[in-house]
Order: sequence, then C-alpha cells, then structure tokens
Amino acid sequence: MDQKGLRELEARCIQEEAPPCQAACPLHVDVRGMLAAMGQGEFAVARTIFTRTVPFPGIVSRVCDEPCRGVCTRGDVGEAIAIRALEQACLPPGVARVPAKRLPARGKRVAANSVYRILDLFVRTNLANRIESANAYLANT
Repeated sequence: MDQKGLRELEARCIQEEAPPCQAACPLHVDVRGMLAAMGQGEFAVARTIFTRTVPFPGIVSRVCDEPCRGVCTRGDVGEAIAIRALEQACLPPGVARVPAKRLPARGKRVAANSVYRILDLFVRTNLANRIESANAYLANT
C-alpha cells in the first residue's frame, strides 16, 4: 500500500469520534490511548488507561471475545490488531492485581450493628421454632 493509502486509512481511525474498535467494545476501552502508550514503551501508562474503564482487568483481558477485531480498520489492509493480546501484555502476571480503593470512614458502624441484630433475630426465631416443633412432637407421642 502506498503512503497516500496509509494516510487515508489512518484518517478514518483517528478523527475526533471514537474509533470503531472502541465503539464496538462493551467497556469502551481507550484502545487508541493504550496503543500509543505501549508504542512508546510506557506499559505502566497503558495499564492505567486500560484499568480506568475495566473493572477486573486480569479477568477481562483473558475472557474477552474481542468484538473490536471484527471492526478494526487495520483489518482492511491486513490482519486486525490483536487488542486482547496487547491488554494481556500491559498486565504482567505479578502486577495484574489492582489495589482496592478504600472508602472514607464515616464514623458509624451501621453494618456491624445491623448484622448483629439480624443474626440475633434469626437465632431467637430459629430457637423458638425448634422449641415449638419439639413441644408439638412430644404432644403427639
């Protein structure tokens, strides 16, 4: 393909609207930004871009069915970009875990008190039902 053809292909993919691969992705991963960072060798930046929109990056990068490959503009002149493989490349096995974000403390223990009350009610209700069943059994014998 000549230089003019490559420029036309590039222009179809880099306009202000989302590229076809990003539009086809259910999570709308910023593929363009991720690939740009990986092209510069900045895998940590690519990982940040990927994890910004993906809730479980280690899992998603392995089970994704790649809806982006079917609409990849690069597929018109050769093989589509293997974005899932690139997602896995920016998530090395030892670093694939994203630290959980802690919520700010509110100074209340609502959940703990509620759980205690529910368990207390369950135990008392369950015990009362068992006593009632035992009394009914003894009354019938």
